[in-house]
Amino acid sequence: MENNQLKWYHGLLALALFAGVLVMENLGLLGRNIWVTLVGEVLFALVAVGVVVIARVPLGDVFRFKRVEILPLIGTYLMWRGLISIAILLTEVMLRFFPSLMDDGDNLAEVMRQMPFLLAVFLIALTPAVCEEMLFRGTVLRSLDKLKIPWLIIVLDGLIFAAAHLSVIKMFPVGILGILLAYLVYSEGNMFYSMFIHFINNSWSVLLTYALFSLTQDTGTQAAGGAAESVVSSGIPLGAIGATLCGCTLSPLLIYIGNHLFRNRKTASGQRVGMKKQWLLLSGAIGLLIFACGTLLFALGFDELIAISGGITGK
Repeated sequence: MENNQLKWYHGLLALALFAGVLVMENLGLLGRNIWVTLVGEVLFALVAVGVVVIARVPLGDVFRFKRVEILPLIGTYLMWRGLISIAILLTEVMLRFFPSLMDDGDNLAEVMRQMPFLLAVFLIALTPAVCEEMLFRGTVLRSLDKLKIPWLIIVLDGLIFAAAHLSVIKMFPVGILGILLAYLVYSEGNMFYSMFIHFINNSWSVLLTYALFSLTQDTGTQAAGGAAESVVSSGIPLGAIGATLCGCTLSPLLIYIGNHLFRNRKTASGQRVGMKKQWLLLSGAIGLLIFACGTLLFALGFDELIAISGGITGK
């Protein structure tokens, strides 16, 4: 059975081929139109499958799918909702001290301007949710099994996923997302859950981007947006960080409840184990502390927010 598993060098081979696809994309060898995204993602999936075939490991042992249950599905969403707020907070803190990283984004938004919304959902949300999961939560994750330490395997896979995006500004959102996705697959052996959350996460980004497009159609709003961007380039305001921190109030509860729903299974008698009261109280207490800290930061940075508001509106 030991010889019927992926080895660490199979993961390295997959990542090397993945890097080769990225190089071809950047050199324009895969084309320069909006469909290059689809071509690249399909190649990622082919790399994932090809390495498994070369290793002579059954595809079903690497790309694992099981019957989906509604409560674990809800649980995965709640965990993502709690963690994504924390990721946004950490990103804002980073931009507060290193505002120059704001320019570390990619040109994805400009590419999305060229395509209809539903096409963007397909190319930017659905395709990566399938193809990238096959590579990172399939081939790469299973190649780390020899480490034998679950938390190390999960964290390492998430960090590899973050590094593969080649963006400092995306480090916290992608890293935290990658760790969550690796946790979902490693703990339950069902890639559907990770694909579902990956799709939800990317769809949310697409939705926000198109909402921004809609808000910046007229010249006046564009000017305001430019002023806001100029202010943000000097560092995220302390009051904004406080507001985001307040938005993390429910994160501990969402993470705990979501993980409980995701991992909870029926006992031999057919009953489900209830949530532990002490953990609910602790999660709630941590949430209240987060809210208090966020309110304090918002108050301390309130004058700065007022100044920024006046600069944007021209008052």
